[in-house]
Amino acid sequence: MIMKKIIRFTLLLSVVVALSACKPRSPLTLSKTASPTTYTQIGHTILYTYVITNTGNATLGPSQFTITDNRLGEPFSCGPADTTLAKNSTLTCTAAYTITQADINVASLTNSATASGGGVPASQPVTATITNLTPP
Repeated sequence: MIMKKIIRFTLLLSVVVALSACKPRSPLTLSKTASPTTYTQIGHTILYTYVITNTGNATLGPSQFTITDNRLGEPFSCGPADTTLAKNSTLTCTAAYTITQADINVASLTNSATASGGGVPASQPVTATITNLTPP
């Protein structure tokens, strides 16, 4: 009888350790598009549209949702500071990027972005690529 209890405890402990090592999946997903998807000169403006979706089972917020995009510098707010994002709801925001000489010197630009907010882990990164129609 004592032997059975020891074995059960050992099995339970192993399961708890395995579960605690799992990284939580974010209920936030992000999609990103660029318009236009091509550029030809310095000063050309690219408009990025970001759509944050709550794919989880619970409402998120009220919170400030933010976008972090490696080409745009500092994270920026997406929506008001007290946004509530219900299950399967979306939040859309945009940001502009101006083509520089460094961008003209390469054939294309790919940048990555994540969404965060609502007290949950950040979304998985998404990318968008724009193409230089007059490559070096």
